[in-house]
Amino acid sequence: IHREHFLSAMKIFNEIIQQISETAPTSETALSASQPAEAPRISNEIDRSERYIDQLKGISDKNGFEIDFSHAYELIDIARNQLGEGNSEAANSTIEEIKHSISELNKTLREKTRQYTTDRAKTLAEKYLEDLDILIAEAEEVGVSQETLAKLVEIKEHLNSASDSSDVDQIINELRQLISAKQDFEDTKI
Repeated sequence: IHREHFLSAMKIFNEIIQQISETAPTSETALSASQPAEAPRISNEIDRSERYIDQLKGISDKNGFEIDFSHAYELIDIARNQLGEGNSEAANSTIEEIKHSISELNKTLREKTRQYTTDRAKTLAEKYLEDLDILIAEAEEVGVSQETLAKLVEIKEHLNSASDSSDVDQIINELRQLISAKQDFEDTKI
């Protein structure tokens, strides 16, 4: 009888141990238990980051800038996979990498925009310099005063030196002065 009680008790004990080990949270199960609370926040952050990257890419494409966005999109995929596997900690770490990548993309986009603006201002200045040469020749033919002619030559020199620099504001200011002087000259012809 003792032996039967012992075997029965051992059987019950083993069943209880097995049930406890099946229901006891392992570290992965504990992570999954916290997962539902954090998963929506992480998922939203990944989605928000992807939309922002899409916006930056749209700006880049619209302006014809060649910027590589593949690394940022790879990080988005990695974060989604990590979240899908229940690894919130790794997904959060990848989100930090995504934020850094976005910051770098933003910086690159600003630099390209600044260079594009400078190039456009220089092109415009060159066009106006050509127009100014014609205007000066025309002013000499018409016999405008030396003061007006000197003013046109001075504006040309300022615009020429401004277009050699990368200072867009200076180029724009010189172009404004040129447009004003050109209008004054046109008014004197009438």
